[in-house]
Amino acid sequence: MQQAIGLKCGYRTPFVKKDTLFASLNAVDLSTRLVNGMLEKLDFPVEAIQHVIWGMVVPDPNIYSIAREVVLASRLDNRVEAYSVSRACATSLQATTNAATFYQSFFFECPSGADRCGL
Repeated sequence: MQQAIGLKCGYRTPFVKKDTLFASLNAVDLSTRLVNGMLEKLDFPVEAIQHVIWGMVVPDPNIYSIAREVVLASRLDNRVEAYSVSRACATSLQATTNAATFYQSFFFECPSGADRCGL
């Protein structure tokens, strides 16, 4: 039986000028800080998160899989499945669409997802 799903909340990094406030952080560092900040605000156990879809508008060739790197660097359990998406300006929408498709295909008690760009 299919259940309706919804985006509970979204977060994003602030907009800043290039080479200013975040100049010393790479995409994994910035994303990890965002994920850890999100985990602090959850109203359900972090152990309920089973899957991460993470978007990066312009992939860094030095980062094999930003989604996996963020899971490993954050407070998430290292066993959480993760994959990355990239679709120019529609990366966050693509991540959300992928999550909706995934959760409609399988039954989960507590669907949860986020992407760096937020919605």
